[in-house]
Amino acid sequence: MLLTKGRVRIAIEVQWSRQSQDETARRQSRYASSGVRGLWLFRQPRFDTSEEIPAVRISGNPFDGYDVFVPTGAGEQVLPLSSFISAALNRQYQFGLPLGAAADVEVRCGNLDCWKCGAETQIIIGLDISIGPHKLSATIPDLGNCPDLVRRTLQAIPAQASLGRIMHRNSREAGFRYLSNGCAHCGALIGAHYEYQAWDRQDVVARFPTVVDERMRQLAIDLGDEPGWGVHR
Repeated sequence: MLLTKGRVRIAIEVQWSRQSQDETARRQSRYASSGVRGLWLFRQPRFDTSEEIPAVRISGNPFDGYDVFVPTGAGEQVLPLSSFISAALNRQYQFGLPLGAAADVEVRCGNLDCWKCGAETQIIIGLDISIGPHKLSATIPDLGNCPDLVRRTLQAIPAQASLGRIMHRNSREAGFRYLSNGCAHCGALIGAHYEYQAWDRQDVVARFPTVVDERMRQLAIDLGDEPGWGVHR
């Protein structure tokens, strides 16, 4: 099936019988040489997918309708077939973390007793970032190269929060300088080895929207995440 929208041409192959990866790669190469984007809908449960070969699993029947299962790298994103085809034609079906894609951030904070002065202080335990079907979870030390994301995070946290300064500090124990939480009272570095004490007393304190930039892409790589295909807003 060949679909066209403007200059975009997509050949959709609905593969109901089992097909080898070598055969898929061969046919995909033929599409590419003709300036056509090949998109594969497999009924078989196991198949390889990559940036060069977009492939999804399809399930259902003509009476109840069909669903598409997009391999995201960490799981599957489920959409009705019609929604998936619309997303593919509108370039919302993309590989990895596309620049400019919408992202939603949740900020988790918790309380603990400062190891140095003993006073109770609040720290940022982590950020949960949703980008289409992909999710990243980062701690403050992970965000040393994401100053804009840190700034947006601090702006979103309620003013009444008893939060210490987020800044780069030297750690004698770690042997290097890194972005860290601090005690709201004495300013002492609250290292990652202390943060577990706040895990049982944590809540989501802020949410805000943002978009994917190069630094967020690099953050995903640094965290060891390898997002695959997904439908984005």
